[in-house]
Amino acid sequence: MNSYKQLWVLLALMIGIGLVGNLIAEGILQLFGYSLMDMVHATNLSLSERMWLRGALIINHMTMFLIAAIVFGRIFHRKQFLQYIKTFNEPNWTIIGLWGVAILCSYPVVGLLTELNMSVPLPEWARSGQDDAFALLNNVLKMEHPLEFIISLFLVGLLPALGEEFIFRGIVQNKLIESFKNPHVAILIASILFGLTHMQLERILPLAFLGLILGYSYYYTQSIMVPVVLHLLNNALQVVLLYSRGEIDPSMIESVPDLSAVAIITSALFTFGLVYVAKNYSVDTAAN
Repeated sequence: MNSYKQLWVLLALMIGIGLVGNLIAEGILQLFGYSLMDMVHATNLSLSERMWLRGALIINHMTMFLIAAIVFGRIFHRKQFLQYIKTFNEPNWTIIGLWGVAILCSYPVVGLLTELNMSVPLPEWARSGQDDAFALLNNVLKMEHPLEFIISLFLVGLLPALGEEFIFRGIVQNKLIESFKNPHVAILIASILFGLTHMQLERILPLAFLGLILGYSYYYTQSIMVPVVLHLLNNALQVVLLYSRGEIDPSMIESVPDLSAVAIITSALFTFGLVYVAKNYSVDTAAN
């Protein structure tokens, strides 16, 4: 089966296994008198409700991404799946540091892309979906107890780092490279798909931009653990910053800070400069 058809199988697995996971999560919640759909749209959930919601989301994410990736790998790569996505290529921590600093430096550029993206008129269905996504994040990132902080780190940090990187870099990007024979086109398409999957059209540009950095870090280092660690650090940093504020205000994730042109230009120069250095260092290290 060619790479295109394999990607359609992957999509079917994500939808099918994801639906099973959703039914399992909904069934567990119903047993205890809750409804996932009601929780997703609700505001000001109690501590108990927020914990149940996180548990349901963990099941959903694990099934749609991580388990779907593993099943796909078992079907098409047998016992060689982890080798195929380059899990065993030991990451160089200096390289991870370079790529990580590049992501940190890119935040003003990400802010500009977010502002530009949010200025684009969207249809009503897209705006309502965006509102639901923010309401969900507000509940997940409201952390009034240390246990909430730990579970949020797992849900927002570790799970997406593993599941999404296995899917979008390990499978989608690799399969697209096999199909197009042009890694840059493949990385771009995989990054756009990465952004679309988050169901936040008002943030598709910044998400795709971050996806590009993750995609190139994977391509040049030839180790899936590099984008996994970068993805984890990027998401975990946001959770830590929210929790460290003391008075948690998750609505800050909806805001875009005012940035000067100098800050944005400096961010762009440092980001692309660091990506260039990280790329060359990654290639030289891989060659040795």
